[in-house]
Amino acid sequence: MTPDRALYLYAAATADCAVAALSGVGNEPVELLVSDGLCLAASDVTTADLAAVGDDAADPRLVADLAQRHDAVIRAVAGAATAVLPFRLGVVVTDRAAAHRFLAARAAELRSGLALVAGCDEWGVTVRDDGDPAAARDGDEPGQPESGTAYLLRRRRHFDRIEQRRRTGLELVAATEAVLGELAAGVAPGRRDGSLLLDRAYLVRRDEQPRFVEALDRCGDRLVADGFALRVTGPWPPYSFVSDLKVGADE
Repeated sequence: MTPDRALYLYAAATADCAVAALSGVGNEPVELLVSDGLCLAASDVTTADLAAVGDDAADPRLVADLAQRHDAVIRAVAGAATAVLPFRLGVVVTDRAAAHRFLAARAAELRSGLALVAGCDEWGVTVRDDGDPAAARDGDEPGQPESGTAYLLRRRRHFDRIEQRRRTGLELVAATEAVLGELAAGVAPGRRDGSLLLDRAYLVRRDEQPRFVEALDRCGDRLVADGFALRVTGPWPPYSFVSDLKVGADE
């Protein structure tokens, strides 16, 4: 490789992966580098182009294009292999020799990770409180004068409703987590959005996914009945269940 070129890594996968012609970042062809039962999905990349999306001033359109191409390759690999470990956006090594050194050095770690996610997909689940209109009305100013006692009683009702809603939300979320957790092979934190009552990624075996979806429907019905919103995304490649595979300087 010349200094202005590198090798972009999309994912590690089992060596049974066989994808058709596929274009990746920069419209470069994707290749599979195979070694000892493992493979890396990779393509050449211009380092200047990659640097252009690697800082806070990056053009959002370039970053979005990179992310879409990155995800498209990973999805194609996931559909063609027993298991896949997606890499984070922007992982590169110097050349193909470095990629093979990476496979050799991390073989045990990669095999362990692939065994964990084999035959599984990731599902994202969040729960949001859409608010209680009745509680909001309790806190409104009255339409006519009221006594001090009436004011205190109204405010007490308001805060009692807020506390009751908090307890209801906690109970519903705990029940949802218990039901979904029983059907999942793994659970990971989501985006850590503090405004959400629940934000989890679930690793679900494909043969369990019909039961998982049925459980989501039941939990969603219970939540909606009390004014809470369940949002589900997926199935995805197992992005949330990959350890941070850092690439060393010699790679």
